[in-house]
Amino acid sequence: MTVEVELVLEEVERTLRVKFRMPRDLIAADLALFRRHPVVPTARAPKSSPIPDQDDARILATALAVGAEVLVTGDRDILDVRDRIQGIIVTDPRGFWEMHRRGKRG
Repeated sequence: MTVEVELVLEEVERTLRVKFRMPRDLIAADLALFRRHPVVPTARAPKSSPIPDQDDARILATALAVGAEVLVTGDRDILDVRDRIQGIIVTDPRGFWEMHRRGKRG
């Protein structure tokens, strides 16, 4: 695992624990899943992205390239165009937590 990936996973763990008060066993299960399926960013964003910021567009392109079912983000630029993005559910952390609690994926 790269240092960057570990830093992201530490932030995910902290956010789920502190902000959402998610039970530690669920956090551990999610982190284990993320570690088994690491994502390597794509080289660049597609030209046809509905997201103006190239870094954000790259994140979306990576999620689509790896076949992710859900992109969880707090980024307003991505969330504001989520209805124009096909092939993936785009939600904020609270929306994902609600999906997780209800046992619904993708």
